[in-house]
Amino acid sequence: MKKFQIFIERRAYKMLLPVAQLYWFIFRPVTDGAKCLIVTEGKLLLIQNTYHRYGLWNLPGGRVDLGEKPEETVIREVMEEVGVKLDTVTKLGEWFTRAEYKHDTVHFYLAEFAGIPEINIDPVEISKAEWFPLDALPDNCFFSVKKALEMYYTRSKI
Repeated sequence: MKKFQIFIERRAYKMLLPVAQLYWFIFRPVTDGAKCLIVTEGKLLLIQNTYHRYGLWNLPGGRVDLGEKPEETVIREVMEEVGVKLDTVTKLGEWFTRAEYKHDTVHFYLAEFAGIPEINIDPVEISKAEWFPLDALPDNCFFSVKKALEMYYTRSKI
């Protein structure tokens, strides 16, 4: 029964995404999102969503809810998507994009761990979560991953 429920919820996400994209195209809303680089032992955690550009690797994170701070968003979203509790995060920077017709500001954060934390994905939103060596990331990553890594490496040089 649980697998059927997950199947239905995944399909609902996929069906609603084109409606959201049409809304973004017509109204060009101003939005905020928050994503997190989770780094440990020279590795980065990447996810694949079940509903959005399936097969592309991304960072865990999501939309900033009304009244929520981006830092709170990234802590909440990482827990919801991959089951990792973030005690502290460091802001890396912001990136403005109109990639999906929205006027979107993405807030990037960094969380570092001494060992590899256990991953427990939300099967409705996340199809895969994997650790990749920072020097051997997959080619099929969202552009936002590249932007976050630029901020990470710039910060590391300071």
